[in-house]
Amino acid sequence: PVGVHWYNWHAIPFDNSYPEYFPTKPGMAEASRSMARTGQTVMPYINARLWDRDIPSFAGAYPAACKQPSGTNYVETYGSGRNLAPMCPYTDVWQKKVQEICGRLMTDCGVGGIYLDQIGSAAPVACYDPSHGHPVGGGGHWVSGYHRMLCDVKAEASERGVVLTTEDSAEPY
Repeated sequence: PVGVHWYNWHAIPFDNSYPEYFPTKPGMAEASRSMARTGQTVMPYINARLWDRDIPSFAGAYPAACKQPSGTNYVETYGSGRNLAPMCPYTDVWQKKVQEICGRLMTDCGVGGIYLDQIGSAAPVACYDPSHGHPVGGGGHWVSGYHRMLCDVKAEASERGVVLTTEDSAEPY
C-alpha cells in the first residue's frame, strides 16, 4: 500500500485564498479515485486554522476570527506573504467551514485521508471576542472548539474509512 500526501491539489496557490480550496485542479477527483482503486490512499492538505484576509469571503468570516484586545483580528504571514487570520475554533462559522471542506473532499474527490494542518502544531491564539461565547482571553475554548469540530469531521470520516491527520502532535487532540 502507498499513500500520497497531496499538496497543491487545489486551483488556488499554496497559502493563498484559504479556505477557498474549490474548485480543485482539473482531474484531481478522477486521479484520487483512480489511485484509491489501486490501493493507494490519497491525503490532501488543507489548513484547518487560517482564512485569507484579502479575499472577499473573509468579510463574512471576520466575526469568527480570533480577536486581539483591540478588537482587530490577528494576522500571520508565511512564505506566500498573504495576510492570514487565525480563526476561532470555538465558532460555528469556522467549524462548519472545515466540515464543509472535509465533506467535499470525501464526497466529491473520494479521498482516503485529510491532512488538517496546524491543529497539532500551532499554539492557541488568545481570543478576546465576547460574541464567540467562550471566556475572553483564555480558558479551554481552543481545545474544546477543535474537539467539537474534529468529532463531527471524524464521525463522517469514520463512516467512509477516511483517516485524519495533522502536523506534529498535541496531547489534548
